[in-house]
Amino acid sequence: MKYKLTLLLALLSTLAFSQNTFTADRPGQTISAFNMPVGSFQIEAGFNYNGALIAQDDDLDKIYSMPIMLRYGVLNFLELRLENSYQILDSHFYPTEKGLADFKLGFKVNLRKNEIHKTNYAFIGYVTFPQDDSPIGFSQHTAGLTFAVNHRWGEKLSSAFNLGTIRDSNDIFHVISSFSTSMAISQLFSIFAEVYVDSFEPEYEYSRTDINYNIGASYLLSEKFQIDAFYGRGDSIQMNSFNVGFSWVIF
Repeated sequence: MKYKLTLLLALLSTLAFSQNTFTADRPGQTISAFNMPVGSFQIEAGFNYNGALIAQDDDLDKIYSMPIMLRYGVLNFLELRLENSYQILDSHFYPTEKGLADFKLGFKVNLRKNEIHKTNYAFIGYVTFPQDDSPIGFSQHTAGLTFAVNHRWGEKLSSAFNLGTIRDSNDIFHVISSFSTSMAISQLFSIFAEVYVDSFEPEYEYSRTDINYNIGASYLLSEKFQIDAFYGRGDSIQMNSFNVGFSWVIF
């Protein structure tokens, strides 16, 4: 039963193949409530393509990015996170730009001290630091705070829910929410489906609600290494995205 329980936690958005050694926050956009064990260091990285019809024409605005996140378990309920990505912005509105995005320093606090329960909760927060010499970076800090819930429905099925807010570089507040359900197909392979919603504050001139639908899968090559992929589609701005990547526990 203990092995089946750790297998369950190796699902996509709630990934934790042995809660003492492995937990991942990719793929997908929903963040797990589980944090890194004390003293563990992990790299999560990948390649992402995003193509969207921003204007009423047939020209795609494309973003190619290589995100990377470093995670370290400080306490049994706390991890620190450092994120960035190299991006290429290919838009028909302006010349192609490329460079590093703003660094994002964050934390995750598990409210149940990372213990295995049927339901787990966590807060995830971050602040960005502008890269003045990068054409991809913004001119001021942004920040966000998210509440995450994971729930185990059975030995092979679980769900995750996020609700949070972010302040972007234009001082516009967003309400972010997402819901993901994951299923273990075998001991190593799992699939997921997800809905991600980004709502701009109503007072904003171009206020809107963006909804993304994502599906994907992951495969555990070992207790410390996972590969993954997902496809996403947005209906409000006719967006398509594809992401492949990995999560690797260094120690």
